[in-house]
Amino acid sequence: MGRQWEQYSFENRNGSPRVLQATLNKRGWILFNQHTWQELGLPGQVVLLFDRRTGTIGVRGAGPLDKHTLKVVETSKVGNRLVRANSFCRELNVLPTRTVRFTAPTIENGVLVLDLATTRPLSGDSEFRGKAGKNLVFEIEGASRYRSRF
Repeated sequence: MGRQWEQYSFENRNGSPRVLQATLNKRGWILFNQHTWQELGLPGQVVLLFDRRTGTIGVRGAGPLDKHTLKVVETSKVGNRLVRANSFCRELNVLPTRTVRFTAPTIENGVLVLDLATTRPLSGDSEFRGKAGKNLVFEIEGASRYRSRF
């Protein structure tokens, strides 16, 4: 029986501009690529949401009447964006000890959904070298623990 080759399309590789990507660093900053920002509707401000039951962060573009919005800041020439969510993260006690990436960010009804249970260390983070198999646990007041295995 012959081989059934599939051509690699480069659409799902890390760093691809056509894939939703987001990270959370120890400062409480949420960073995402230009494609993610475009899929959110190119917002200048966002509203942060949290679902305690599922341990997910939501990022939604803010409308003109929304309160408690945060500015979206351009961080690079390639269009990456940043939301300084440190107060939000501190209040919910979801600050990781190092930068993590969300492995399966999605957009549902205009909301970027970031599941804390699906985080992995950002490749190239020197603190992670040689530490595979450790657990990252987010403690959230009033909710169970959200464990991410990497």
